[in-house]
Amino acid sequence: LYRKPRFLVLDEATSHLDVAKEREVNALVKRMQLTRLVLAHRPETLASADRVIVLRQGRAESVALRPQAEGG
Repeated sequence: LYRKPRFLVLDEATSHLDVAKEREVNALVKRMQLTRLVLAHRPETLASADRVIVLRQGRAESVALRPQAEGG
């Protein structure tokens, strides 16, 4: 984050945090001007996503836009 990347990959980056800290990290990262690819299974992390892609056996099974993404 030091060099202000345009693209950030987070693979279970907050899995060892409590829910309050996870929300704080997600909010901070979401405010940054960059594209995020977040691999996660926790509902708190998925709630911060603009779209959720469900993978099963290496293939995209479904894509869902989050309500805040649909409006703009």
